[in-house]
Amino acid sequence: MKHKAETSPQPSSRKAPKVDDYCNVQTIRDSEGAEIWPATEKQMTAARAFLRECAEAKKKTLIVPDKDADGLSAGVIVYRTLVKLGLDPKLLDVHLVQKGSNIHVDEERKLMLEKKPEFIIVLDQGSRG
Repeated sequence: MKHKAETSPQPSSRKAPKVDDYCNVQTIRDSEGAEIWPATEKQMTAARAFLRECAEAKKKTLIVPDKDADGLSAGVIVYRTLVKLGLDPKLLDVHLVQKGSNIHVDEERKLMLEKKPEFIIVLDQGSRG
């Protein structure tokens, strides 16, 4: 025997707090009105040139991403970009910073340098003011 589906409960009378939509956030613009995101065009050009230089040098490269979702994603993107640009994956290495540490700690720097990289690419590690 088939059972008739129950009807949905009445909607809640509680109102959800209003939160700005991500897309409603105002973008920073340069003096000509162009969006500055994720960085200035000059910085983006410099980053592209650095990645090309790194790939073309065919030297050992160390990628140091943060261990959160966006840091690891950035690491994968840079890894795949360097490989697509011609860098042999055998020349790529990854260093994950130990829990409770950061890239500015002497022990972390020592561990990174033990891998003898010619290039080090630090991703999503915040800033040091």
